[in-house]
Amino acid sequence: MDLALARYNFIRRLAGLSEATYNEQFHIEAQHAAWLCAMYNKTDRSHSITAYQRPEGVTDEMWNLAATGLSQCLYLRPHAANSVDIYMGDNGNATLGHRNNLLNLHTTQVGFGVASANLVGKDKNDINVIAANSGATAFRFNWNKQPEYKDFDYDVVSWPPAGYFPAKTALFDSGVDKSRWSVYFNTTKYQLQTTEADGKKTNVIVTKKVNGQVQRTWNFADLTANNNDARGKITYGNTTIFYLEYVDTDGKTKNETFEDGHVYTVKFENLKDTSTGNFTDLEYSVEFFDMSTVQ
Repeated sequence: MDLALARYNFIRRLAGLSEATYNEQFHIEAQHAAWLCAMYNKTDRSHSITAYQRPEGVTDEMWNLAATGLSQCLYLRPHAANSVDIYMGDNGNATLGHRNNLLNLHTTQVGFGVASANLVGKDKNDINVIAANSGATAFRFNWNKQPEYKDFDYDVVSWPPAGYFPAKTALFDSGVDKSRWSVYFNTTKYQLQTTEADGKKTNVIVTKKVNGQVQRTWNFADLTANNNDARGKITYGNTTIFYLEYVDTDGKTKNETFEDGHVYTVKFENLKDTSTGNFTDLEYSVEFFDMSTVQ
């Protein structure tokens, strides 16, 4: 539990968010959810207790605790601290909902549940052969503003965040799913213009510099026409998500890799200023660094 809390708060500090404290009741609810997932070796996308059969002898109290604990992050792996990174990558989830959960501004408390299950199978030579090692983790948060929550002024919550960010870590690598960039806007300041208005709509341009020189540009308005070597995909919405790839000299499409000293500038063109209704731009930069060189 201590390691999971430390890892989670490390993520939040990187993203410029306040830390969370450990909540024992959230832990109890998450623990029951993890137990149920480990028992049946499955998680359910609906996060509903109806996806599981109630085991004999389980009390109403236990069942209700499991139902509450199932409501948020679940994963079939019995390592809570490692699951923080897995939720941030959120592989296979098009909306990055689990990452969004972890980066919620209003979170001040969190609880984790961990359950492991050694499923013992049989074979003709050894009746105690372990057929599979399974388990599950579950996270519970508070997402409504609590009395101790302090509002702070911000433009976006992004991942990776503006400033220095560790390269070649479990937090962010060159795998397409893991290395998706995500941007959550302060909607009291900015709104995406996803359809053309007054001849304008929101666009994202990402520029990569190495040793101060522009090496590659991704223009998501028109990748093919403007950047024959740059590719990527973008989803506009409450969460803007994109990943970066490029066409190498051999003609093969490759995922962008993030190395020490590489600087990426993200520019949103034609955002709607919520207060004035006018169009405006927003820009921030991320510089990757090698953690092994930090003293």
